[in-house]
Amino acid sequence: MALDVAAERDVRELEERLLTAVRGHPPLLMTPAWFQQRLLDWATGDPDFRVKLLRFVDVLPALRDAKAIADHVRQYFRDTHRPLVGPASELAGTAVFRPVLSQVVRQGVFAMADRFIAGGTPEQAIPNLRDLGKDGVATTVDLLGEETLSEVEANAYLERYVALIRALSAASGEIAPHGERWQGVPPVNISIKLSALTPHMEPAAPEWVAETAMLRLRPLLRTAVECDAFVNLDMEQYRYKDLAHTAFAEALLDPEFRDYPHIGIVVQAYLRDAELDVMRLRDLAERRGAPFSVRLVKGAYWDEEQIVADQNSWPVPVFTDKADTDESYDRCTDALLDGWPHLRPAFGTHNPYSVAQAVVKSRNAGLADRDIEFQMLFGMAEGLRSAVADMGFRTRVYLPVGEVIPGMAYLVRRLLENTSNQAWFNTGSAIPEAPVGGKSLQRTPSPEPADDPLSRIENSAPAPFFVPNVRESMRAALEARTK
Repeated sequence: MALDVAAERDVRELEERLLTAVRGHPPLLMTPAWFQQRLLDWATGDPDFRVKLLRFVDVLPALRDAKAIADHVRQYFRDTHRPLVGPASELAGTAVFRPVLSQVVRQGVFAMADRFIAGGTPEQAIPNLRDLGKDGVATTVDLLGEETLSEVEANAYLERYVALIRALSAASGEIAPHGERWQGVPPVNISIKLSALTPHMEPAAPEWVAETAMLRLRPLLRTAVECDAFVNLDMEQYRYKDLAHTAFAEALLDPEFRDYPHIGIVVQAYLRDAELDVMRLRDLAERRGAPFSVRLVKGAYWDEEQIVADQNSWPVPVFTDKADTDESYDRCTDALLDGWPHLRPAFGTHNPYSVAQAVVKSRNAGLADRDIEFQMLFGMAEGLRSAVADMGFRTRVYLPVGEVIPGMAYLVRRLLENTSNQAWFNTGSAIPEAPVGGKSLQRTPSPEPADDPLSRIENSAPAPFFVPNVRESMRAALEARTK
């Protein structure tokens, strides 16, 4: 809905209050947090440094000795003229400095991982959950490294998530935030990806994937019901979206769980069809006859979605301009609030404007402050989180738990998200503009020389079976051949 003049003024005033709170929490000079922020700033403004940093973080766990780490520092960063980084690459060429440099670099990267990851095990993460609870902030816990490659791995993840629910339930008195706003809200809240429950994420067969996923989702939900825990289904890559929605609907409409309210799903606003997703979820909630939660986020796979679409000659499923993503977030906010009370809104954002518009719109729609929730990532936007919690809103932190190797994959994703052109604090970065009206966009390949015969060859795009119309066309064709 378009905001009237008074509502727009309220949004801008609240946004400014939140921005003031964010600016009031800078990291102390020369602390690890300060240096980590410098790395993120350099990666944002220097694409070449960004690639080097991500590659180094990705390979670091495989480097076994000081010489290997020093060699990689020298090879990756020898042409970098950044404070501390450039001199470190020079020291890496001297044998006497290698052990010290190796230890400092490894500890620095792992410290950055600790900024975003709460612990290697649920038990190790409990102190972080307890501290947040004391501040009136709730959590949702995610186990890292979910994508499974075999039935054995999927069974292991089911066991780990069941154990996670029971461990958090045993500590619920310690980790639960207090206050009227949290009455009726389960202190135990986990987030899980569909790829943890089935190794066969086949976009051409969403019904079959949902059926196999339910073999593990059903006992997981039974444990959640037993422990009064909340289960949230995260979104992954676009090609898996229909799989997740189909499995989610299967679980919600199962007679055993049809009335269970503590369940939710994610919508990614950077997708061009995000608003339609919210509308479909509202229809599902009305058909179910019981509400569920929807966490609205911008999306964490922006770079990957563009690269994969480019490789396969598919339309890019995400908005490539930040302003379009922000507008989509606003429209999805409207759709979520229109879906109340069938849909329970949770706004996942680190953008003060997105928080402000959700607050003003929800109040204008007649919702109480305790009817909505704001969610942020562990280790990010702590000033904004504190400001939102101080305003009396339910505030939740997405808190990942995992070991070093899967933790590095998560760290790379967070670095991509933090240094992406889509990040709210990087709006000055140059971004290719998307066409108006949400139309599908394909990148235009560089022109070949006119006399090159290869310039007349175009690869056929593989069938995108994650698109419903494509699946239906294939099914119709197969049925026609069998008649």
